[in-house]
Amino acid sequence: MCGLQDEIPKQHDALSSELQSLREERLRIEIELKRLVETIAAGSGSPSIMAAIAQREARIRVINKHAADRFLGPVTRDSRN
Repeated sequence: MCGLQDEIPKQHDALSSELQSLREERLRIEIELKRLVETIAAGSGSPSIMAAIAQREARIRVINKHAADRFLGPVTRDSRN
């Protein structure tokens, strides 16, 4: 029983740390996205800026999915029914 009592706080701390890192990365990417969109709004759009926006949006989707999977557990085909 002592092992479990020691392990739960460790797992909680690890999960909290991982989620905090994901939040920080998502915030950094959201700031980058805002700057890229502002660049387009200022009339300096280009295919490379659009590609950069798409890459960052894709990374945010990955971060959100990973955070949800870690916190709630992955969605499987059977769990959707």
